[in-house]
Amino acid sequence: MRKLFLLSIMMLAALMVSAQITVSPKMKKGMKKTYIGETTTTIQGQKPITVNVETLYEVADVTPDGYIVNITIKDVKSDGDNDFTGRILRLSTEMMKDIKTSYATDKNGKVVKIQNYQEMKAKAQNLLDKIFEDITLPPAVSLDFIKEQALSNMTEEMLLKSTQMNTNPMLLNGKTIQTGTEEEYTLDKMGIKMKRVYTLKPDGSIQTTSTHNMNKEDLREFVTAQFEKLFAPGQADMLKDQINIAIENLKMEISDNTTFTLSSDGWVKTIESEVITSGVGAQTTTKTILRLKK
Repeated sequence: MRKLFLLSIMMLAALMVSAQITVSPKMKKGMKKTYIGETTTTIQGQKPITVNVETLYEVADVTPDGYIVNITIKDVKSDGDNDFTGRILRLSTEMMKDIKTSYATDKNGKVVKIQNYQEMKAKAQNLLDKIFEDITLPPAVSLDFIKEQALSNMTEEMLLKSTQMNTNPMLLNGKTIQTGTEEEYTLDKMGIKMKRVYTLKPDGSIQTTSTHNMNKEDLREFVTAQFEKLFAPGQADMLKDQINIAIENLKMEISDNTTFTLSSDGWVKTIESEVITSGVGAQTTTKTILRLKK
């Protein structure tokens, strides 16, 4: 009996390893899905900040190659307090309400293009202007520099990659996944490289574990690039020795553990994630719970 039990467990484990799933949510024109999300960010030594967002996903049209999906932020609230970081987060999140992004997808629902990129770019510029109308920056902080850095991540390529690779209800669309499936991606224009590993769980959920995938040379290029943004041309070269010392002593860790569950029609039902970033003596933890509204 014991041998039969062990054999059954081994067979189940083998089936789990060999099993695979292709995520292809059912879509038809006029279909709507509303997601309710709560994200709490805790920066070491500071009060946690929570953002609540309600987002509408609507299949606006059917095309020969797939679908047009409009995503609209219907409601957003933040409890950001009066410190500098909290005020920026609160204002930026509150001003995101009613912003719509239109995506073209393939037949499996994978995002392949942003339909209204120029409109999104103009709204981002206006959003930044409004945010900094109500905020007094510290003397050492350049407003132009902050705007430039923010808009540098608003290229069409970066926004498309962000939707395709960062955690959201459309992340899995079009992917064929089995336990052990790996993919590499970059967080943003800063160039932090990540590796994501998928696991199919016995309860049908999909678990992803992501860690930063950068060796010493990658970190050297990353830090040098950040210095070059902060200093005049050539000054970063004068700081190469300091950069090399910083790299040898730099300990940067990023971990992202996320679990997805799917509805019977293939749409994401829930997302629960925890992202922990540590380095330079500080740690930031971001916990997100996203649920499909009934």
